[in-house]
Amino acid sequence: MNSFENTLLNKFKKITTQDKNFKEITTFKIGGDIKYLVYPNTTKELCGVIKLCLKHKVRWVVLGNGSNVLASDDFFEGVVICTKNLKNVKVKKNCAFAECGAMLFWLVLKAKEKNLSGLEWAVGIPGTVGGAVVMNAGAFEKEIFENLNYVLVFDGKRVKKLKKKNIKYSYRHTQFQNFEGVVLGASFFLLQKSSDEIEEKIEFFVQKRKNMQNICYPNAGSVFKKPQKDLSASALIDMLGLKGTQIGGAMISKSHAGFIVNTNNATCKDVQKLIDFILEKVYNMFNIILELEIVYIK
Repeated sequence: MNSFENTLLNKFKKITTQDKNFKEITTFKIGGDIKYLVYPNTTKELCGVIKLCLKHKVRWVVLGNGSNVLASDDFFEGVVICTKNLKNVKVKKNCAFAECGAMLFWLVLKAKEKNLSGLEWAVGIPGTVGGAVVMNAGAFEKEIFENLNYVLVFDGKRVKKLKKKNIKYSYRHTQFQNFEGVVLGASFFLLQKSSDEIEEKIEFFVQKRKNMQNICYPNAGSVFKKPQKDLSASALIDMLGLKGTQIGGAMISKSHAGFIVNTNNATCKDVQKLIDFILEKVYNMFNIILELEIVYIK
């Protein structure tokens, strides 16, 4: 056992597990074994684990709910840090601050308690605040950065507060996707609305998502970004009649062409082959190169 493992298993013993698999911690239920899986209970512990990994040059990755990722079938020789226990939400006046591991629906419900509105569209997204900020997640022509106030980050050395105006972001992309650090939490500006108005919005978006995305199999959400503002990848895939196309255990959903689902012990390679198939078909027919929205963990 080397000095890194000694420190990890001594200093962070209570929050560290071994012999886990990406299938257990991702919504796709796909991926290989993980050497170390850590569940920090505080942002201080989260920063401490990252500092340790950086010091010893050990590979690490942070996951929230694992809802937007495709993990390799190979063994992950490093540390996976899961933020699920970092779920505190504090609401003050017209702002809500949420830790990175708070589920989006929980943020919406905590805001509703104070009659604050603005993020109801996110109630059905099975992701965390940290993941949503990193990806600039969105749905129904909305995105998380519309209501963003500031982001609290750890850059590997210190904790910083970054205001929205100082962050580079665009459609489904932010500077945090190429960042040797972690989002610890974020603050959002919200508007005062009546409880009935907010409840009505929540019900509307929940029903809309059910109608559009009634998917029973494990999946990672939308696989591709919109190639154009008024054109979805799912529309292109649907026009090609590819719903139900299957490679191994991976299938293009019969309910929503923008989703690939795990029907029967799909492997990462199954999904990759199906993605390549879709990319080729779309390019050959429409001369459009689709970009991935899901994140690949090698």
